[in-house]
Amino acid sequence: MDKIVVITGASGGIGRELLKLYEAAGDTVISVSRTNPDNYGRYFFADVSDKESVKAAVSAIAREYGGIDVLINNSGVGISGALELLQDDKIEQVFSVDLLGTIFMTKYALPYMGRGARIINISSATAYFALPFRGLYCSAKAGVNMFGYSLRAELRPLGIDVTNVCPGDVKSNFTLNRIKNFETNGRYGGRIEKAAQGIDKNDGKRMPAAVMARKIFACVTRKKTKPDYLIGGKVVFLRFISRFMTRNAFLKLTDRFFGGH
Repeated sequence: MDKIVVITGASGGIGRELLKLYEAAGDTVISVSRTNPDNYGRYFFADVSDKESVKAAVSAIAREYGGIDVLINNSGVGISGALELLQDDKIEQVFSVDLLGTIFMTKYALPYMGRGARIINISSATAYFALPFRGLYCSAKAGVNMFGYSLRAELRPLGIDVTNVCPGDVKSNFTLNRIKNFETNGRYGGRIEKAAQGIDKNDGKRMPAAVMARKIFACVTRKKTKPDYLIGGKVVFLRFISRFMTRNAFLKLTDRFFGGH
């Protein structure tokens, strides 16, 4: 394939596995993240929540490699807790990484991307499903999806493709690293912690990151992509049944299973 591929958050999980797949396909893959645990050779530091850091990394990549053929916006951070009890800086962190990080990485990379280039946003199945005590993460990822849809139309005349990938449950350190606030009061009781435990207890049943990455790779390397891909049997089924329910009924369903009742 021999393309210049830039992946944010490639130090672990899906990002690391995608890096391996693109390398195996013959591409030049560049890791952009805050850490480099594998001492990967083509690594550039950037904190995607800091636009100046992003701008510096992209400029350095362009100087060394001349351009960018594929940009994969994979960096992300999760959060759970009752909105009124979450710290303001944690709320800002989630949107700075998940949404603004994707936007600024794309903004600064675009001048170095030409016809035939591709932008891939790793979003989340939660972009489609509102979950109690995870509303901020759902909102950030829904924003990523809408950003991708709009950009797809904006860049189509330029020959630059944009697609969103929305994985379901993945076995990685993402869940362990999620910002969790179990602080509660008389209004919420034990629901906050129970909701988090209900999601975390399924860690062993999640799809391995390597398997998810292969599914993503198969989708995003097609000659023609779709605007989005939802990956994972359970979430595909959920989206299917949501089409036959009112919004209110579906919200009651997700609350019943994910609301810590």
